[in-house]
Amino acid sequence: MIKNGYEFNSYEEFIDFCNRGGELEFIYNGSTYWTTMPRDRIRLIYEVNNQESDKEYNSPEEMLEYEIEGKKLKDILFDIEVLDRSF
Repeated sequence: MIKNGYEFNSYEEFIDFCNRGGELEFIYNGSTYWTTMPRDRIRLIYEVNNQESDKEYNSPEEMLEYEIEGKKLKDILFDIEVLDRSF
């Protein structure tokens, strides 16, 4: 994994980032994923170019349950390559 300073150091940091409206782009095993907040307090996470992967969540804690290759985001959060974090 390439370290670029965008990585999360704790679950709390991820939750705070999302609660403040943060959006995230990351790679896991060669696939790119995005998180967005298209509607007030509804968060969306998906694999780029894979509409079937779209999932909506009401909280960052719920987003951590999103599955990628049979693993929950909370279990791989510290293994993802974060490309961008923005507000």
